[in-house]
Amino acid sequence: MKKTIVFLGTVLAIFFLTSCSYTQSVVPKAFPGSAELFKVNNAGTVEVKGYSNKEQPMHWVFVECENHVRGCYMRCQGPKNICQSIAAKSGLKNEYVLKRSPGETQFLGIWKILDFSSN
Repeated sequence: MKKTIVFLGTVLAIFFLTSCSYTQSVVPKAFPGSAELFKVNNAGTVEVKGYSNKEQPMHWVFVECENHVRGCYMRCQGPKNICQSIAAKSGLKNEYVLKRSPGETQFLGIWKILDFSSN
């Protein structure tokens, strides 16, 4: 009985702690030359200019946020290095990048996790 109560308390504590924090999308700030480099569509996705959106993978650049424990992300359609550059020039600190290629589906809810040294 005591083990059941401890287990139930642990499950409820984990549920409560994870429900209080969520990941929020951010839009990069404008910087000199940003109008020629990218645009933000109505869904809040950064679209890198000069590349076909149908052929470019979607990147989620996870960045630090002041008010969110789990951080925030910037959704970006275009090459990874340019997406990271946009985040850095906007004053956002990169933590890591998730990538989803065109036509790729989720496997158990997980996309490819890439570090900054891979393409």
